[in-house]
Formats: sequence, structure tokens, C-alpha cells
Amino acid sequence: FGPAGAIVPAMDYEAMAGEIIKLARDFSRRCKLAENGWRRIAALYTYERFITAYREIYAEEAGQR
Repeated sequence: FGPAGAIVPAMDYEAMAGEIIKLARDFSRRCKLAENGWRRIAALYTYERFITAYREIYAEEAGQR
């Protein structure tokens, strides 16, 4: 799907601020990241997948008792 955001080291506020500024200045990059994120969500986080995952968890738990 491609990148959907920026990764910075934990607690590195300067790096985070730098990435925010870069995104604020680059409309086309923001649009591309948003598109990548939306496609990832639409493909991987469907209602059907959600229900299937919960059924599998409950089935595993029921089998262990």
C-alpha cells in the first residue's frame, strides 16, 4: 500500500515537528499518504475480517477451557 505517514524516534519532538512541517508544506505528499492509508484500511479492516478474527479468538478460548 505504501507509506501512510512518517516515523520518528520516540520522544524526539524536534523530528516530529520537522515531519509535521514537511507535511504542512507538501500537499501532494499529504494526499498520497492519505490515499495509501485509506486503501490499507479498506482492504484490511473490513467488517468481515473483524467478525472472523473475533470468532477465531472465542473459538481458541473455548477450546482451552
